[in-house]
Amino acid sequence: MFNTLAKKWDLFWFKERDLEPVCIFRVIFPLILFYYYFSRTFDLEFFYSNSGLIHSSYANSDELFSFRPSILYYFDSLFSIHVVHYIFLFSLLLLSIGFFTRTSAVIAFVLQLMFLNRNPIAQYGVDMISSFFFFYLIFIKTGAHYSLDAHILRKKANDLKIIQSQKCDFFSSMFIRLVQIQICVIYAYSGFEKLRGIRWWNGSAMWDVFSLGALNRWDLSFLAYFPFLLVAMTYIIILWEIYFAALIWLQKTRMIMLAFGIILHIGIGIFLNIPCFALLMIASYLVFI
Repeated sequence: MFNTLAKKWDLFWFKERDLEPVCIFRVIFPLILFYYYFSRTFDLEFFYSNSGLIHSSYANSDELFSFRPSILYYFDSLFSIHVVHYIFLFSLLLLSIGFFTRTSAVIAFVLQLMFLNRNPIAQYGVDMISSFFFFYLIFIKTGAHYSLDAHILRKKANDLKIIQSQKCDFFSSMFIRLVQIQICVIYAYSGFEKLRGIRWWNGSAMWDVFSLGALNRWDLSFLAYFPFLLVAMTYIIILWEIYFAALIWLQKTRMIMLAFGIILHIGIGIFLNIPCFALLMIASYLVFI
């Protein structure tokens, strides 16, 4: 029995997996973030300089900044902030095209943390979730397909070396599984956190979402005339988030959970002003294929 469990444990973590889906994710993921972070180019002074929202002196005096190192505390001129910002954007493009793939992932991960640590108040779901994905991509052989690295290798190496470079290794298998588990944790935590709010229990939470004028693209107040629809949406969403972590591992229910997630996030992207979050979560589903 112990040998059987040990074998299943090894298969769960270290079974060789197809690298192509996660390589496609590596192409899409940095492009989403490039659009998202390029949009803050014109607000760098407000968010990250000493003349903006938070002075760097708070780094040594406020608990919010404890254990949050950032080079922007020391290179805090507007020019240096722009330089770091453009290097970060360039690393995202390099990661997307797969040129020096692992190095680009490391640079993008580190520089993103520098900005997040400089002003943690300015971050939201996309920033935190993407930092997880950056970390995992460092250890996955995402340059094996759809990359300039793979194209260059084909020209330089013989066929055997090409085949070996495109196979999933020990770390890639383990960290692909960690990406899947991370997505499950994100949804499970979101679902169980919602259970703490009375509005999710009485079915009115979705009305709260659709009635937030700053978050909505259009006026959705007409949904007040369809209370049953709002209640149904509230309960379906919270049940899907809570049970995603369990049902995604079953072959019979995996595609159902992913299909509902795609529909849900498309709806979020269309009706709410958080399109990058919706695109990021839909793209992450590639690791389950």
